[in-house]
Amino acid sequence: MNLSPAAIALAEEAQGIQEHPWASNAGVPSERYQRGVRAVPWCSYFVMWCYDEAGWRCLYDNKTPEWDKPNVRVPRDFYMMAAARTLMDTWTERGHGVGRFAGLPQPSDIICMKRYGGSGVHVGIVTKCAGGMVEHVDGNLGHRVAMDAHSLDDELVLGYLRFR
Repeated sequence: MNLSPAAIALAEEAQGIQEHPWASNAGVPSERYQRGVRAVPWCSYFVMWCYDEAGWRCLYDNKTPEWDKPNVRVPRDFYMMAAARTLMDTWTERGHGVGRFAGLPQPSDIICMKRYGGSGVHVGIVTKCAGGMVEHVDGNLGHRVAMDAHSLDDELVLGYLRFR
């Protein structure tokens, strides 16, 4: 079953959801994407939420995790994957990394980028690749869910993750 269209649809429908108060990492992003656990930078939480809601348990080999039941404590693994760099490194180690120049990104790939104006990694979900540009929907882009685009040769782009 191809869950890519469902994950992309969820990401696109979420556009405009923003933090409240502004620049706090709190509000709907904390409650929905972080499962209310804490208000921290949430780009990778957003990506995982889209895949999870589409039915792909990407952190747990496509199986429903035990903690996805009422009154079960969220595992440390969930917090660790909240860091975009950890998500990128872990999934690359597991064989899901697609090098920056290994071909064109595909819809539902996860784009991994250097953060604007700082160190660290930012992730989003690829929605389209055409005309030398890759379009993606990101969580925590300017404190909201928003569409962004980069040229394929943009120095900010580190690579892509593709769940197989």
